[in-house]
Amino acid sequence: MTKRIIALVLAALIVFGLAACGSAKEKDFTVEELSIKLNDSFKATDYEGYTKCFENSDTAIFVLREDKSLLGGVSITLDQYAELCKTANAARNPGAIAKEGSVPVFEYDFTNPDSKVQYHYYTTMHESEKAFWLVQFVCESSKYSSRKADFTNWLKTVSFK
Repeated sequence: MTKRIIALVLAALIVFGLAACGSAKEKDFTVEELSIKLNDSFKATDYEGYTKCFENSDTAIFVLREDKSLLGGVSITLDQYAELCKTANAARNPGAIAKEGSVPVFEYDFTNPDSKVQYHYYTTMHESEKAFWLVQFVCESSKYSSRKADFTNWLKTVSFK
């Protein structure tokens, strides 16, 4: 009987040890002056129309940098930038702009016309000294409820140099 208990305990330790080895580790990703902490399951890729994309098997994070110098000397606030982003996405029927801390956020669903897969966009807007930033956390709509906590945690790690 004692041998069985020891064998079960050892088997459990091996299983938990292997599970721990497979855990993703936190990693800093940087795009110009923006930094975000994700896990090492992500890789940086290029995606047309965006400054950078970070993706893993079930999530994409699209990053767009819009230099303030392109505003031609017009000064706008982060909240005004958020309204402009929402207007630019009006065809996707985004929800109201809310705040996650001080960060403007709006959300919408979009169905890819080629794959017919529906994606949920958790869209956040940020401001650095030289630019406004759009950071979109995206996953399949059916997985959003299980990913939202990750999205808000990653959002809180966005910082600027």
